[in-house]
Amino acid sequence: MNFIQISEQMPRAEELILVAGISSYGTQKILRAIYAPKYTVIASSDDDYDEYDEETDEYYLKEGFYEMNEFEDTHWRIDFDILYWMPLPEYPKP
Repeated sequence: MNFIQISEQMPRAEELILVAGISSYGTQKILRAIYAPKYTVIASSDDDYDEYDEETDEYYLKEGFYEMNEFEDTHWRIDFDILYWMPLPEYPKP
């Protein structure tokens, strides 16, 4: 599996992926994440990362990439430029 440029193709909504980019300090970063297109991923609360849609009466994550930590309830919006993404590799077969 290879990384895919964001300019070529975007991942599906809520697909667990790896993202790669450059932080504001110039360091390379790779994180486990999801992509949330506008009004697609329902948010768990109405904090700064959420947008309210009157039509559906729901709060949604703002469009963008979010770090997905397996054992945490909060998934932080990624604040650096994402350049590449790729699906997670399959677990090795024993």
